[in-house]
Amino acid sequence: MTHEAIDYGQCEAGREVNYWELDRTLQYEARRTYPDEEFSWAEPRLAAFGDVVGSTIADNADRIDRHGPELHTYDRHGEVRNEVECHPAQDGNERITYENSG
Repeated sequence: MTHEAIDYGQCEAGREVNYWELDRTLQYEARRTYPDEEFSWAEPRLAAFGDVVGSTIADNADRIDRHGPELHTYDRHGEVRNEVECHPAQDGNERITYENSG
């Protein structure tokens, strides 16, 4: 296993960095775990997703954190709802993740 530490100094608050390229341990484990043909298929997808995580998903995460989830316990008629409303960027991050998962 690689013991190469991530240089967090190259990260600007988790932005404009490719997380796949940054995480040598993840690369090592993926290379070790998957057969060559599967790794060859996956590597460009993992690199593309690592780039998205370091840009769009990181930006959305800041918006989500600033506007945390809201619990709505009752509707306008006084009936119990117990629904959690999240910032729309949360749905965006989930969509981006699933679209990039293969």
